[in-house]
Amino acid sequence: MLRVRDRTVDVSRPLVMAIVNATPDSFSDGSLDPSPRARVDRALAALDAGADLVDVGGQSSITGVAEISVAEELDRVLPVLEGIVAARPDALVSVDTYRAEVVRRVLDAGVAIVNDVSCLRDPDVARACADADAGLVVMHTKAAPKQRYQDPDAYDDVTAEVTATLRDRLALARELGVGDTSTIVDPGVDYAKTPAQSIALLRDLDPVLALGRPVLWALSRKDFVGALTRRAPSRRDAGSLAAVSHVGWRPGAIFRVHDVTATRDHLAVAGALAGTVPVARDLVVPDEIRWEDGRAGQATAPT
Repeated sequence: MLRVRDRTVDVSRPLVMAIVNATPDSFSDGSLDPSPRARVDRALAALDAGADLVDVGGQSSITGVAEISVAEELDRVLPVLEGIVAARPDALVSVDTYRAEVVRRVLDAGVAIVNDVSCLRDPDVARACADADAGLVVMHTKAAPKQRYQDPDAYDDVTAEVTATLRDRLALARELGVGDTSTIVDPGVDYAKTPAQSIALLRDLDPVLALGRPVLWALSRKDFVGALTRRAPSRRDAGSLAAVSHVGWRPGAIFRVHDVTATRDHLAVAGALAGTVPVARDLVVPDEIRWEDGRAGQATAPT
């Protein structure tokens, strides 16, 4: 079960979280129209494409770049959040931030979930979520925000350490008033991890799943995909879908992605083939999409 604000979120199937960057220096889509209106439009388009929730971030995760001020982060995210909430009052909106001052303001603006990528370094983030009955994503990292940490000897057993840290952070969130049913865990793929460490973590999913909470899988266009495919971020979607396939169609999975349509299509087919999604005996492909140019009534399938 996942409860955020006054809502119960159905996590009996995988959910898709659309990434909406409100930063000019995103590693993946910094060349897109940076206006708040364009960002709102991208969020609404993602919801129309089937995203279950959107995650808005105003501070890039790029390391080696100075933090922006709280005021600037709010200037970036608030117009986007307000535009989304005004257009879609029922939309589930998350904000990617680790600063309590930002958390309090965005919760007032209608945000349902706080996606804290700092491993709950600031306990006031959890306190603010508890006060608002908001959801909280607790992500694993050994590094401070914006700090580059790539040590091939950092972990004896990356999965064991990640799981132990997440268990500890969940306990802290509970002590600070966040209900167990309002927490989500994120193993922090690529955060303070080399590509090899991220891959080792993903090869051993069971300990993270055994924490018993929904898991945010932020796999889209990550460095480990680029290292394996030798492709730049905007060309990593196929590799990202392979990572989604590895995690699999499972309850409690939340996939944070750039390409909502491709991820939804992938999950629809994967769920049917795995037998987790019912398939009607009379399932057919509609005539209007049987052929690329829209020709209908063809007697045979294309070859």
